[in-house]
Amino acid sequence: MKAAPDLDFITVKADDTSLSRFAKMLQKVYRNLVLVINGNIGFGDGTHADNINGSWVSVTFASANTDTTITHNLGRIPVGYIVMTKSQACDVYTGSVSATKSQITLRGTVAGTTVTLFII
Repeated sequence: MKAAPDLDFITVKADDTSLSRFAKMLQKVYRNLVLVINGNIGFGDGTHADNINGSWVSVTFASANTDTTITHNLGRIPVGYIVMTKSQACDVYTGSVSATKSQITLRGTVAGTTVTLFII
């Protein structure tokens, strides 16, 4: 769930009505943020990221222990990756090519393994 504050307040003149509307708007924004922070921070649905900045990627390692280039399109160099699912027992580790703003190179220890990653 993404935080979507609704700042629907326009001050026309400083009076009790506008102050009351402003207080209600702040309360609405606060409730929305509390809802998101208290248990609704998430990675997304497995294909689209939610409110954690990252990219969902699925890849199959064709050969064991060889570099596999994966496009992530984060627009920044990733700080890491989390293996979310694997089709079989396999270790995933960083390859020999440095990551770029659009790609990361990883290796898998077992050929034919399909993994779903969240690249952060």
